[in-house]
Amino acid sequence: MIHDIAVVGIDVSKQYFDIHIHPAGKSFRCGSSPHEITQLARRLWELGPVAVGLEASGGYESRLADGLHAAGLEVYIVAPARVRSFARAIGQLAKTDRIDAAMIARYLAAVRRDLTPYAPDPACRRMHAISAHRRRLLAERSGLVSQLDTIDEPLVRDLIEERLRTIAQDIATLDAAIDDVLTQTPRLRKSHARLRQVTGVGPVLATALLADMPELGKVSAKVAAALVGVAPYARQSGATERNGRCAGAENICATSPIWPYSAPSRSETLFLAASINGSECAASLSNSPSSQPCESSSQSSTQSLDQTRHSHSRSTVACPAHLQRLNFIECD
Repeated sequence: MIHDIAVVGIDVSKQYFDIHIHPAGKSFRCGSSPHEITQLARRLWELGPVAVGLEASGGYESRLADGLHAAGLEVYIVAPARVRSFARAIGQLAKTDRIDAAMIARYLAAVRRDLTPYAPDPACRRMHAISAHRRRLLAERSGLVSQLDTIDEPLVRDLIEERLRTIAQDIATLDAAIDDVLTQTPRLRKSHARLRQVTGVGPVLATALLADMPELGKVSAKVAAALVGVAPYARQSGATERNGRCAGAENICATSPIWPYSAPSRSETLFLAASINGSECAASLSNSPSSQPCESSSQSSTQSLDQTRHSHSRSTVACPAHLQRLNFIECD
């Protein structure tokens, strides 16, 4: 096979990076300081046409990805679970940092044409950080309020109440910061306003969707539903065909009040996820009764959705006609 581009896999840790160059088979390690990242970018640039793959590593990959992107390199952030499954599929059971870097490179070489290169979005990143901390404060507040029901010691109660007042002030500060981000970013402000047009979507949910689903406006309604975790995956083998199973939900489903209805039906939750993009809605509500499972497209399910964030497959979902107007394609 003739390789027209070098593929680099980087295993990210807090203190250093392990790098593997495919197909040359060269491996080396470098530190994670800003100066060392600059040197690494220069070294990779000298390879000629190159694609660089990093695993999502809880945020440790962000500074490296930004540095390599700023240097003009083609960067991809891939899902660790996908890389690990790829390694097992080719019989690589051992796992070390050096092996992980090689597996990232080989995985990227196999699927790069189906991926979308990393492109930093400072406004979305800031909103994500603010929203995530706001959720942590809300969780802490809920736990402290529960403790007040059972604690009688005056000193402890005073400390808890003081902490609750501080949390309330911090939440107000974060809300103001979110408003500033929306005010300063017309693209996000427009999307936020259009999300609010969906019945039941308030400012908190709209903000959570924009912060944790940067794919909005870039993918179809089907893909958006799969990202949220309400699009069933087809399960068919031979003559056996089972109902689709929903999986692969983003963290937003578990940490945000994403469903605005007190008791949403299956079709309502599907329609909400599908209509946040508004494009490619399959049918009206009358054509997709909530008592029936959402029909999955077996052909679409086989196509990789790594280009959206690297972890979800396509499904066919329907949305009501009055929501088809909500099209988040930026060029509309």
